Amino acid sequence: MMILIFIVDENFAIGYQNDMVHHISRDQKRFKEVTTGNIIVCGRKTLESFPGGRPLPNRDNIVLSRQDLPPQKGMTLVHDREGLMKAIRDLNPDGTKKVFLAGGGQLVEALWDLADEADISMIHHAFDKADVWIPNLREDPEWVLTDESEPMSDGEYTFTYQKYKRITPDK
Repeated sequence: MMILIFIVDENFAIGYQNDMVHHISRDQKRFKEVTTGNIIVCGRKTLESFPGGRPLPNRDNIVLSRQDLPPQKGMTLVHDREGLMKAIRDLNPDGTKKVFLAGGGQLVEALWDLADEADISMIHHAFDKADVWIPNLREDPEWVLTDESEPMSDGEYTFTYQKYKRITPDK
């Protein structure tokens, strides 16, 4: 029901000090292409890391947070899992939109059982500075790598796009 979408390093680190471990312009363009017209689920800190701290345009942004946040155009605020499921149904009554879980780490942990696919941008490097990780899909027997792009470079690091599917979802 949800697709994890992250840029990670070799250790599946996703962040450092409320930012991504590394920015790749090509990957950010791809993220926009893949998620436009769909639903993004994120936490408050991830929302704050978006440009201007605003919901991403041309997407339905659902923010799951214990805090009350000021209303913003394109954002639905929910406070719990039940509210999240209702918001997804309301925004996607016919099931045609994909639902992407875009962070952060605490949200991945809380909603892990809902993820059945992953769209990973894998940087083939281990960063020394990281403070947020998602589970290592390569080491999880419930997940299988189904597709991987040819290696690309951003001039500094090599990266690939990887797709994973959960083969024994715990739903």
